[in-house]
Amino acid sequence: MTETPLVILNAQRPGPATGLPTRTGQADLLFSIHASQDDFPRFVFAPGTPVETYETMKRAFHLSEKYQVPAIVLLDQFLADFRMTEVNTLTVDPEIERFYAQNNSGDDDNPYLRYAPAQDGVSPQRLPCSGPGLVRITGNEHDPEGHISENAANRIAMTQKRAAKLPAMIKEMAPPILVNPTAPVFLVGWGSTKGNILEAVERLNAQGIEVGAAVFKDMWPMDRQVVEKALTGKQLIMVEQNASGQLGRLLAQEARISAFDTILKYDGRPFFPDYIVQKAKELVK
Repeated sequence: MTETPLVILNAQRPGPATGLPTRTGQADLLFSIHASQDDFPRFVFAPGTPVETYETMKRAFHLSEKYQVPAIVLLDQFLADFRMTEVNTLTVDPEIERFYAQNNSGDDDNPYLRYAPAQDGVSPQRLPCSGPGLVRITGNEHDPEGHISENAANRIAMTQKRAAKLPAMIKEMAPPILVNPTAPVFLVGWGSTKGNILEAVERLNAQGIEVGAAVFKDMWPMDRQVVEKALTGKQLIMVEQNASGQLGRLLAQEARISAFDTILKYDGRPFFPDYIVQKAKELVK
């Protein structure tokens, strides 16, 4: 409602409640996408390696500020405690693009409109105390100036304004990482399962079983056309660390992909490649 940039890091572990506090899991995906009081746009990311986590955190802050929305980054206990030697060089941007106006102008005759109507839904954002303009922010529904308003027409306009951010947000999302894209069978996963899935693909192909992979890092909002193009026509095997197959349910909801098998693990222990290989052999048609 306040359209305040915010980055939230969720290091998942098995629940509910205290659950297994020192173990790993992937059961917060749908919660992170859908939990809200009414509708509002957000980003959800799930990096798969320490380097991806570094790069994803930069993107999360950048996109959260650009679109004035929350960005949720999903890790898990396995990735949060992960140790590895990484030969890649971490990049440092020479200049960071900022989206705040430096001077907060405005007066009684021409007040600063924090929530001014905008075709792309993103209103000019200025810092409080950076000029004479008064910055009003409230968690109640509000008019363009930031005053609380329960006017019906204003409510409709503001809801549509916030939703107008989604088309541009979708274009920011990276497609799933594809390995052996012509294979008839795909192991599909997200987040920290990436490394074990890719190693399982190597082992299966070495044994003469042609398998590829699709690993998601940018989870939400989802580009339906990109996902459908990548996954349609494949036998899909979802590899997830939760009991309900949450990525599979999300793909069925958003990309009309409902025919898939699952390899699910929810005992708090991470996947190992040999386990994925064993289960995949039982499912490959």
